[in-house]
Amino acid sequence: MTFPLPPGQSPRAWQVEALDAARAALLDFDSVIVSAATGTGKGSLIAAIAVLAARNGRRVLLLAHRDELIDDLVARVRRVQNPPAVGVVKASRNEWLNPVVVASVQSLTKKRRAQMGVIDLVLTDEAHHATAPTYGHVYEAAREKGAAQGVAFKHIGFTATPFRSTSDGGTSGLGKVFQAVVYEYGIAEAIDAGDLVPLRSLAVETEVCLDGVKVSRDGDFDEADLSRSVDTRARNELVVDKYLEHVGGKPALVFCASIEHSQHMAEVFVARGIRAEAVWGVMPAAARRRLVREFREHPEKLPVLCSKDLIFEGFDAPATRAVLKARPTRSRVVFCQMIGRGLRLHPGKSECLFIDFVDNGVDLDLATIADLTEQADEVRGNPLD
Repeated sequence: MTFPLPPGQSPRAWQVEALDAARAALLDFDSVIVSAATGTGKGSLIAAIAVLAARNGRRVLLLAHRDELIDDLVARVRRVQNPPAVGVVKASRNEWLNPVVVASVQSLTKKRRAQMGVIDLVLTDEAHHATAPTYGHVYEAAREKGAAQGVAFKHIGFTATPFRSTSDGGTSGLGKVFQAVVYEYGIAEAIDAGDLVPLRSLAVETEVCLDGVKVSRDGDFDEADLSRSVDTRARNELVVDKYLEHVGGKPALVFCASIEHSQHMAEVFVARGIRAEAVWGVMPAAARRRLVREFREHPEKLPVLCSKDLIFEGFDAPATRAVLKARPTRSRVVFCQMIGRGLRLHPGKSECLFIDFVDNGVDLDLATIADLTEQADEVRGNPLD
Protein backbone atom coordinates (compact mmCIF):
# COMPACT_ATOMS: atom_id res chain seq x y z
CA MET A 1 0.00 0.00 0.00
CA THR A 2 1.36 3.41 -1.01
CA PHE A 3 1.09 6.09 1.67
CA PRO A 4 -0.18 9.17 -0.23
CA LEU A 5 1.90 12.28 0.41
CA PRO A 6 3.03 15.24 -1.70
CA PRO A 7 5.78 14.44 -4.23
CA GLY A 8 9.19 14.04 -2.61
CA GLN A 9 7.86 13.30 0.89
CA SER A 10 8.05 10.00 2.75
CA PRO A 11 5.84 8.91 5.64
CA ARG A 12 7.19 8.88 9.16
CA ALA A 13 7.35 5.54 10.91
CA TRP A 14 4.66 6.48 13.42
CA GLN A 15 2.25 7.52 10.64
CA VAL A 16 2.47 4.10 9.00
CA GLU A 17 2.03 2.39 12.38
CA ALA A 18 -0.97 4.57 13.24
CA LEU A 19 -2.60 3.92 9.86
CA ASP A 20 -2.20 0.17 10.29
CA ALA A 21 -3.51 0.31 13.86
CA ALA A 22 -6.59 2.34 12.87
CA ARG A 23 -7.43 0.07 9.92
CA ALA A 24 -7.17 -3.03 12.09
CA ALA A 25 -9.19 -1.50 14.93
CA LEU A 26 -12.08 -0.51 12.67
CA LEU A 27 -12.70 -4.20 12.04
CA ASP A 28 -13.82 -4.46 15.67
CA PHE A 29 -14.87 -0.92 16.61
CA ASP A 30 -16.98 1.83 15.09
CA SER A 31 -15.19 4.83 16.53
CA VAL A 32 -11.52 5.04 17.59
CA ILE A 33 -8.87 7.62 18.50
CA VAL A 34 -5.36 8.13 17.16
CA SER A 35 -3.45 10.36 19.58
CA ALA A 36 -0.34 12.11 18.28
CA ALA A 37 1.63 15.04 19.66
CA THR A 38 1.18 18.40 17.99
CA GLY A 39 3.65 18.97 15.17
CA THR A 40 4.35 15.32 14.35
CA GLY A 41 2.36 15.21 11.10
CA LYS A 42 -1.18 14.46 12.23
CA GLY A 43 -2.69 16.55 9.42
CA SER A 44 -0.73 14.63 6.79
CA LEU A 45 -1.97 11.34 8.26
CA ILE A 46 -5.58 12.53 8.16
CA ALA A 47 -5.20 13.58 4.53
CA ALA A 48 -3.54 10.28 3.61
CA ILE A 49 -6.35 8.23 5.16
CA ALA A 50 -8.95 10.35 3.35
CA VAL A 51 -7.18 9.87 0.02
CA LEU A 52 -6.78 6.10 0.49
CA ALA A 53 -10.45 5.71 1.35
CA ALA A 54 -11.53 7.82 -1.63
CA ARG A 55 -9.34 5.76 -3.96
CA ASN A 56 -11.16 2.68 -2.70
CA GLY A 57 -14.49 4.20 -3.68
CA ARG A 58 -15.47 5.46 -0.24
CA ARG A 59 -17.01 8.82 0.66
CA VAL A 60 -15.12 10.59 3.43
CA LEU A 61 -16.17 13.44 5.70
CA LEU A 62 -13.42 15.43 7.46
CA LEU A 63 -14.70 17.47 10.40
CA ALA A 64 -12.96 20.48 11.93
CA HIS A 65 -14.02 23.54 13.91
CA ARG A 66 -11.71 26.32 12.70
CA ASP A 67 -11.22 27.89 9.28
CA GLU A 68 -7.46 27.39 9.58
CA LEU A 69 -7.90 23.65 10.17
CA ILE A 70 -10.31 23.30 7.27
CA ASP A 71 -8.06 25.20 4.86
CA ASP A 72 -5.05 23.14 5.97
CA LEU A 73 -6.82 19.80 5.47
CA VAL A 74 -8.09 20.78 2.03
CA ALA A 75 -4.59 21.86 1.01
CA ARG A 76 -3.02 18.63 2.30
CA VAL A 77 -5.43 16.43 0.35
CA ARG A 78 -4.91 18.43 -2.83
CA ARG A 79 -1.11 18.30 -2.60
CA VAL A 80 -0.85 14.52 -2.97
CA GLN A 81 -0.28 12.99 -6.40
CA ASN A 82 -3.54 12.36 -8.27
CA PRO A 83 -5.76 13.72 -5.47
CA PRO A 84 -9.48 13.00 -5.31
CA ALA A 85 -11.93 15.85 -5.74
CA VAL A 86 -12.38 17.77 -2.48
CA GLY A 87 -15.48 19.71 -1.50
CA VAL A 88 -15.89 22.24 1.31
CA VAL A 89 -18.99 22.75 3.43
CA LYS A 90 -18.85 25.94 5.46
CA ALA A 91 -20.48 29.37 5.34
CA SER A 92 -21.84 29.83 1.79
CA ARG A 93 -20.06 26.77 0.35
CA ASN A 94 -22.06 23.57 0.16
CA GLU A 95 -19.97 21.19 -1.94
CA TRP A 96 -21.31 17.77 -0.99
CA LEU A 97 -20.90 16.12 -4.42
CA ASN A 98 -17.28 15.04 -3.90
CA PRO A 99 -15.67 11.86 -2.61
CA VAL A 100 -13.86 13.86 0.09
CA VAL A 101 -15.69 16.65 1.92
CA VAL A 102 -14.05 18.90 4.52
CA ALA A 103 -16.69 20.56 6.69
CA SER A 104 -16.99 23.07 9.48
CA VAL A 105 -18.91 21.35 12.24
CA GLN A 106 -20.63 24.66 13.05
CA SER A 107 -22.00 24.83 9.50
CA LEU A 108 -23.60 21.39 9.55
CA THR A 109 -27.12 22.46 10.41
CA LYS A 110 -30.02 20.02 10.30
CA LYS A 111 -30.77 21.11 6.71
CA ARG A 112 -27.18 20.54 5.61
CA ARG A 113 -26.92 17.22 7.41
CA ALA A 114 -29.91 16.06 5.39
CA GLN A 115 -27.95 16.78 2.19
CA MET A 116 -24.76 14.90 2.98
CA GLY A 117 -25.76 11.46 1.73
CA VAL A 118 -24.09 8.22 2.83
CA ILE A 119 -20.66 8.67 4.43
CA ASP A 120 -18.36 5.65 4.65
CA LEU A 121 -15.75 7.21 6.94
CA VAL A 122 -15.77 10.22 9.27
CA LEU A 123 -12.43 11.75 10.31
CA THR A 124 -12.53 14.27 13.16
CA ASP A 125 -9.59 16.63 13.68
CA GLU A 126 -8.98 17.95 17.22
CA ALA A 127 -11.25 15.18 18.47
CA HIS A 128 -11.13 16.26 22.10
CA HIS A 129 -14.06 18.50 21.06
CA ALA A 130 -16.06 15.52 19.78
CA THR A 131 -18.28 15.20 22.86
CA ALA A 132 -19.92 18.56 22.07
CA PRO A 133 -23.53 18.33 20.84
CA THR A 134 -22.64 19.91 17.49
CA TYR A 135 -20.42 16.93 16.70
CA GLY A 136 -22.91 14.44 18.10
CA HIS A 137 -25.61 15.59 15.69
CA VAL A 138 -23.27 14.95 12.75
CA TYR A 139 -22.25 11.49 13.95
CA GLU A 140 -25.89 10.54 14.55
CA ALA A 141 -26.90 11.70 11.06
CA ALA A 142 -24.01 9.80 9.43
CA ARG A 143 -24.84 6.67 11.39
CA GLU A 144 -28.54 6.83 10.46
CA LYS A 145 -27.93 7.50 6.75
CA GLY A 146 -25.43 4.66 6.57
CA ALA A 147 -27.72 2.20 8.36
CA ALA A 148 -30.53 2.96 5.90
CA GLN A 149 -28.22 1.84 3.05
CA GLY A 150 -26.51 -1.00 4.89
CA VAL A 151 -23.28 0.96 5.43
CA ALA A 152 -21.64 0.67 8.86
CA PHE A 153 -20.62 3.88 10.63
CA LYS A 154 -16.83 4.19 10.88
CA HIS A 155 -15.06 7.06 12.63
CA ILE A 156 -11.47 7.98 13.50
CA GLY A 157 -10.70 10.90 15.79
CA PHE A 158 -7.30 12.59 15.89
CA THR A 159 -5.98 14.66 18.77
CA ALA A 160 -2.86 15.47 20.74
CA THR A 161 -4.96 15.56 23.92
CA PRO A 162 -7.38 12.61 24.15
CA PHE A 163 -9.20 14.02 27.15
CA ARG A 164 -11.16 17.14 28.05
CA SER A 165 -10.98 19.52 30.96
CA THR A 166 -13.59 19.35 33.72
CA SER A 167 -15.07 21.97 35.99
CA ASP A 168 -12.84 20.93 38.89
CA GLY A 169 -9.64 21.50 36.90
CA GLY A 170 -9.12 17.82 36.19
CA THR A 171 -9.70 15.82 33.03
CA SER A 172 -12.26 13.32 31.81
CA GLY A 173 -12.33 10.97 28.89
CA LEU A 174 -14.06 10.78 25.54
CA GLY A 175 -15.81 7.43 25.98
CA LYS A 176 -19.15 8.99 25.11
CA VAL A 177 -17.99 9.04 21.47
CA PHE A 178 -14.98 6.73 21.12
CA GLN A 179 -14.54 3.07 21.98
CA ALA A 180 -10.75 2.80 22.02
CA VAL A 181 -7.48 4.71 21.77
CA VAL A 182 -5.72 2.57 19.17
CA TYR A 183 -2.46 4.46 18.80
CA GLU A 184 -0.55 6.97 20.93
CA TYR A 185 2.53 8.99 20.00
CA GLY A 186 3.54 11.37 22.77
CA ILE A 187 5.86 14.34 22.98
CA ALA A 188 8.78 12.50 24.58
CA GLU A 189 8.54 9.64 22.09
CA ALA A 190 8.41 12.09 19.17
CA ILE A 191 11.43 14.03 20.48
CA ASP A 192 13.40 10.79 20.86
CA ALA A 193 12.49 9.81 17.30
CA GLY A 194 13.57 13.19 15.94
CA ASP A 195 10.05 14.19 14.87
CA LEU A 196 9.98 17.13 17.31
CA VAL A 197 12.73 19.37 18.68
CA PRO A 198 13.72 19.05 22.35
CA LEU A 199 11.88 21.17 24.90
CA ARG A 200 13.71 23.43 27.35
CA SER A 201 11.66 25.02 30.10
CA LEU A 202 12.02 28.02 32.37
CA ALA A 203 9.76 29.05 35.24
CA VAL A 204 9.45 32.74 36.09
CA GLU A 205 7.63 33.65 39.27
CA THR A 206 5.44 36.73 39.24
CA GLU A 207 4.02 38.74 42.12
CA VAL A 208 0.42 38.20 40.97
CA CYS A 209 -1.95 36.19 43.18
CA LEU A 210 -4.85 34.38 41.49
CA ASP A 211 -6.54 32.99 44.59
CA GLY A 212 -9.61 35.16 44.07
CA VAL A 213 -10.01 34.67 40.32
CA LYS A 214 -13.29 33.01 39.35
CA VAL A 215 -13.39 29.66 37.58
CA SER A 216 -15.75 29.16 34.65
CA ARG A 217 -17.94 26.12 34.04
CA ASP A 218 -15.32 24.50 31.79
CA GLY A 219 -12.88 24.41 34.70
CA ASP A 220 -10.51 27.11 33.47
CA PHE A 221 -10.21 30.65 34.78
CA ASP A 222 -12.93 33.14 33.90
CA GLU A 223 -11.47 35.22 31.07
CA ALA A 224 -12.56 38.67 32.23
CA ASP A 225 -11.60 38.06 35.85
CA LEU A 226 -8.25 36.54 34.91
CA SER A 227 -7.40 39.34 32.53
CA ARG A 228 -8.02 41.96 35.21
CA SER A 229 -5.50 40.19 37.44
CA VAL A 230 -2.68 39.46 34.98
CA ASP A 231 -2.96 42.29 32.47
CA THR A 232 -0.82 44.73 34.41
CA ARG A 233 2.02 46.89 33.18
CA ALA A 234 4.50 45.34 35.61
CA ARG A 235 3.68 41.75 34.65
CA ASN A 236 3.65 42.55 30.93
CA GLU A 237 7.04 44.24 31.27
CA LEU A 238 8.34 41.12 33.01
CA VAL A 239 7.27 39.00 30.04
CA VAL A 240 9.18 41.27 27.66
CA ASP A 241 12.20 41.32 29.99
CA LYS A 242 12.44 37.54 29.86
CA TYR A 243 11.92 37.48 26.10
CA LEU A 244 14.81 39.89 25.62
CA GLU A 245 16.98 37.99 28.11
CA HIS A 246 16.35 34.44 26.89
CA VAL A 247 14.94 34.63 23.35
CA GLY A 248 16.78 37.63 21.98
CA GLY A 249 14.59 38.64 19.07
CA LYS A 250 13.87 35.13 17.74
CA PRO A 251 10.34 34.09 16.71
CA ALA A 252 8.04 33.62 19.68
CA LEU A 253 4.36 33.08 20.46
CA VAL A 254 2.90 34.75 23.52
CA PHE A 255 -0.28 33.27 24.99
CA CYS A 256 -2.44 35.86 26.70
CA ALA A 257 -5.54 35.90 28.89
CA SER A 258 -7.82 37.94 26.59
CA ILE A 259 -7.91 39.96 23.40
CA GLU A 260 -7.20 43.12 25.37
CA HIS A 261 -4.31 41.46 27.16
CA SER A 262 -2.80 40.38 23.84
CA GLN A 263 -3.13 43.94 22.51
CA HIS A 264 -1.51 45.43 25.62
CA MET A 265 1.21 42.78 25.52
CA ALA A 266 2.05 43.64 21.92
CA GLU A 267 2.19 47.34 22.79
CA VAL A 268 4.81 46.67 25.48
CA PHE A 269 6.95 44.66 23.05
CA VAL A 270 6.80 47.50 20.51
CA ALA A 271 7.67 50.07 23.16
CA ARG A 272 10.76 47.99 23.96
CA GLY A 273 11.88 47.89 20.33
CA ILE A 274 10.50 44.47 19.29
CA ARG A 275 7.83 44.40 16.62
CA ALA A 276 4.84 42.42 17.85
CA GLU A 277 1.24 42.08 16.74
CA ALA A 278 -1.91 40.84 18.46
CA VAL A 279 -4.20 38.49 16.53
CA TRP A 280 -7.62 37.18 17.45
CA GLY A 281 -10.44 35.23 15.85
CA VAL A 282 -12.95 37.99 15.15
CA MET A 283 -10.53 40.56 13.76
CA PRO A 284 -10.89 41.24 10.00
CA ALA A 285 -9.95 37.99 8.25
CA ALA A 286 -7.64 39.60 5.69
CA ALA A 287 -5.63 41.38 8.39
CA ARG A 288 -5.40 38.22 10.49
CA ARG A 289 -4.18 36.11 7.57
CA ARG A 290 -1.65 38.77 6.58
CA LEU A 291 -0.12 38.92 10.06
CA VAL A 292 -0.05 35.15 10.54
CA ARG A 293 1.52 34.68 7.11
CA GLU A 294 4.16 37.32 7.86
CA PHE A 295 5.07 35.64 11.15
CA ARG A 296 5.32 32.25 9.44
CA GLU A 297 7.24 33.37 6.38
CA HIS A 298 9.20 36.42 7.59
CA PRO A 299 9.72 36.13 11.36
CA GLU A 300 12.74 38.39 11.05
CA LYS A 301 10.25 41.19 10.26
CA LEU A 302 7.55 40.10 12.70
CA PRO A 303 9.17 38.05 15.48
CA VAL A 304 6.33 38.05 18.04
CA LEU A 305 2.63 37.17 17.85
CA CYS A 306 0.38 37.65 20.88
CA SER A 307 -3.01 35.96 21.16
CA LYS A 308 -5.46 34.39 23.55
CA ASP A 309 -6.47 31.34 21.54
CA LEU A 310 -6.08 31.92 17.80
CA ILE A 311 -2.60 30.37 17.81
CA PHE A 312 -3.72 27.10 19.41
CA GLU A 313 -5.21 24.33 17.27
CA GLY A 314 -4.29 24.31 13.62
CA PHE A 315 -1.59 26.96 13.95
CA ASP A 316 1.55 25.86 12.15
CA ALA A 317 4.67 28.05 12.42
CA PRO A 318 7.73 25.76 12.54
CA ALA A 319 10.20 28.65 12.87
CA THR A 320 8.85 29.42 16.37
CA ARG A 321 11.77 29.24 18.80
CA ALA A 322 9.97 30.10 22.04
CA VAL A 323 6.55 29.93 23.65
CA LEU A 324 5.76 32.40 26.43
CA LYS A 325 2.88 31.37 28.67
CA ALA A 326 1.61 34.73 29.88
CA ARG A 327 -1.84 33.20 30.31
CA PRO A 328 -2.36 31.13 33.46
CA THR A 329 -4.55 28.08 32.93
CA ARG A 330 -6.08 25.24 34.93
CA SER A 331 -6.68 23.23 31.76
CA ARG A 332 -4.30 20.45 30.74
CA VAL A 333 -5.72 20.59 27.21
CA VAL A 334 -4.77 24.27 26.90
CA PHE A 335 -1.40 23.61 28.53
CA CYS A 336 -0.57 20.83 26.04
CA GLN A 337 -1.68 22.96 23.11
CA MET A 338 0.61 25.79 24.20
CA ILE A 339 3.66 23.55 24.45
CA GLY A 340 2.97 21.92 21.11
CA ARG A 341 3.05 25.18 19.17
CA GLY A 342 6.84 25.43 19.40
CA LEU A 343 8.09 21.89 18.91
CA ARG A 344 7.89 21.51 15.13
CA LEU A 345 11.06 20.85 13.20
CA HIS A 346 12.65 23.68 11.22
CA PRO A 347 16.07 24.15 9.59
CA GLY A 348 18.59 25.45 12.12
CA LYS A 349 16.24 24.94 15.06
CA SER A 350 17.71 22.83 17.85
CA GLU A 351 15.14 23.29 20.63
CA CYS A 352 12.08 25.18 21.82
CA LEU A 353 12.16 27.31 24.96
CA PHE A 354 8.95 27.30 27.02
CA ILE A 355 8.79 30.19 29.48
CA ASP A 356 6.07 29.75 32.10
CA PHE A 357 5.09 32.85 34.07
CA VAL A 358 3.93 31.26 37.30
CA ASP A 359 1.44 33.16 39.44
CA ASN A 360 0.51 32.32 43.00
CA GLY A 361 -2.65 30.23 43.08
CA VAL A 362 -2.16 28.17 39.90
CA ASP A 363 -2.03 24.40 40.31
CA LEU A 364 -0.40 23.77 36.93
CA ASP A 365 3.27 24.63 37.20
CA LEU A 366 6.37 23.73 35.26
CA ALA A 367 6.59 20.29 36.86
CA THR A 368 3.65 19.22 34.70
CA ILE A 369 5.82 19.47 31.58
CA ALA A 370 7.65 16.35 32.76
CA ASP A 371 4.30 14.69 33.43
CA LEU A 372 2.94 15.56 30.01
CA THR A 373 5.99 14.37 28.12
CA GLU A 374 7.00 11.34 30.15
CA GLN A 375 4.04 10.20 32.23
CA ALA A 376 1.00 11.27 30.26
CA ASP A 377 -0.94 8.11 31.06
CA GLU A 378 -0.49 8.67 34.78
CA VAL A 379 -1.59 12.30 34.50
CA ARG A 380 -4.82 11.73 32.64
CA GLY A 381 -5.64 8.12 33.45
CA ASN A 382 -7.66 6.21 30.88
CA PRO A 383 -8.61 8.77 28.21
CA LEU A 384 -11.99 7.08 27.72
CA ASP A 385 -13.04 6.95 31.38
